Amino acid sequence: MRIDETDLQKAVVKRLKDNGFNVVADDVKEGFDRPAIFVGSYPSDITRLCGGLERVTDVVSMIYYPKVETRVQCMLAANRIRNLFMYRTLDVADRQFTVEELTNDIDDDNVLTAEFELTYEQPIPDDEEYEAMENLYIGGIENGTTAD
Repeated sequence: MRIDETDLQKAVVKRLKDNGFNVVADDVKEGFDRPAIFVGSYPSDITRLCGGLERVTDVVSMIYYPKVETRVQCMLAANRIRNLFMYRTLDVADRQFTVEELTNDIDDDNVLTAEFELTYEQPIPDDEEYEAMENLYIGGIENGTTAD
């Protein structure tokens, strides 16, 4: 089964909401209640492999705005995020992912950015339509009978 970045983002949002985070839609730029967290995901690397497969690396980015803009509030949120994603598998569609590395950054405005990458392999999408085969000729035999 193929997955994409929206599947991954939905799984992350669900985990955060289930654990008390106020997740805000990406298109809301102002007027949101704090504390709030924004979640985004995007493909950072796609490699075509042999055998009809691709290797995809997706980045998940979480931007946390604390209620009170202090480094301490950001550090507390970073610890909560680490406990939610580093030590438990993340279920996405029919797969389970393990986050191996989580990076955190607190900017000068005391906003936390936490990111991790997930790499997986999946079938390349095949949207091409082919004409149905009617007769197959192999070594003078047509559909199991001798061809004349």
